[in-house]
Amino acid sequence: MKQNLFSNLVVRSIACFSLLAAVSNATAAIISLNGTLVGQVTTPIPTGSGSASIIIDTVARTLVFESTYQGLNNNVSASHIHATATATPYVFPTGANWTTALNFSGSPSTTGVGAAPASWGPTTYTPLNLSTGFVTAQGGDRNTAFDNFVNFLTTGQAYYNLHTSLDTPTVGAGSPGGSLGTFFTTAVPEPSSCAMVIAGLACGVFRRRRAR
Repeated sequence: MKQNLFSNLVVRSIACFSLLAAVSNATAAIISLNGTLVGQVTTPIPTGSGSASIIIDTVARTLVFESTYQGLNNNVSASHIHATATATPYVFPTGANWTTALNFSGSPSTTGVGAAPASWGPTTYTPLNLSTGFVTAQGGDRNTAFDNFVNFLTTGQAYYNLHTSLDTPTVGAGSPGGSLGTFFTTAVPEPSSCAMVIAGLACGVFRRRRAR
């Protein structure tokens, strides 16, 4: 009886491994990123909070962006993602902002304590939506620029920020502007039932060895 149960668990685990491999191959092109908005500058002190998310299909070269925020210190004057190839990962620049890679023109405003949340998206973007300056900086080919952009997003070399009328960027190093901003981290998938089966198999093997 125990042998049959163990054999069934092995068969189920093999099936799960096959399923996980198939799912992995089917979804390998999809990257999910999340970020929490924090204050980017110290003067004037930013207010508000929010979050942003990105879903990327690296094969189709599409990027779905969405953000939600509230309680800013003034109206939104600009909203975009900056990216660069030479920055220290996960650190907001102390000099001029990095190259603007993707603009979100017309982001709504939400000002003051208790203000209702505002949101942008979800909106789908392609290589055609990347800024000309960013594409030029990446060699002039939009597909290559998109692939580089994805790499920057996933390695801490790109950040999203909201500028307000009180935190407007000025020309020159040391004045990057920006009110709230975030880098992105990869979303972690939840454990699957297959993973539980595989764990069960491992426990079964361990018990069988101890029984010997």
